[in-house]
Amino acid sequence: MLLFCFPGSSSNGVEFQELRKSFRGQSMVARYSFRKLLTEEFPEKDGVFVEYCTNIAHDIYEQTRTTGESIVILGNSVGCLFAYQCTALLERRGKTPLSLILLSPPPADQPTENLPNSLDEAVTYFEGLIPDIDKFDPELARDLCEVGVLDIEIGSQFYNRNVSPVKCPIRIFSGKFDKFANDSSSSSWRPLSESTVDIDWVSEGHTSVVANQDVQSYLNGLR
Repeated sequence: MLLFCFPGSSSNGVEFQELRKSFRGQSMVARYSFRKLLTEEFPEKDGVFVEYCTNIAHDIYEQTRTTGESIVILGNSVGCLFAYQCTALLERRGKTPLSLILLSPPPADQPTENLPNSLDEAVTYFEGLIPDIDKFDPELARDLCEVGVLDIEIGSQFYNRNVSPVKCPIRIFSGKFDKFANDSSSSSWRPLSESTVDIDWVSEGHTSVVANQDVQSYLNGLR
């Protein structure tokens, strides 16, 4: 069985280290820099999301085509959008994953609130979401806000597409006190699977859900 993980925008995948150690199978992590994706790798910025997901889905398909390995796709934070799109692309090629696991996912549909369009607007916007961000080192605070703007850009490319339901079951793990991924955002994924969509509420926060034992137990129970 192959586990393929998509980290959040501010991570290189290190949060999956313990999860991958406990996994009884092969595992891989998508390596990407959102800044690079949106500025250097693809000249047409509006095509970044689709083109990147298409490339990753092709690699996963080719790796498992001859071995017949089953696939589990896992996304963390905004990486959930990449995970979902790659799952849909794999299914179009006849490869349905055993499960799509979403950790602290953003909304599956376009937020109705006014989102920031610039870094300066983002500083004000994220003050309400990141506790005590106004007390952070100014450089760190701006860096976090820049990541948030990139998340919104990636999200807009996901929301502007015609998203159709996948065939595989979706399992969501969200933190009870997570200001980024709440009940509304998690429940918005329910129409996006023709199978089941189960939501587990755990005690961790946005960045630490991946360490929850329930995630590991669910993953290792898949066969």
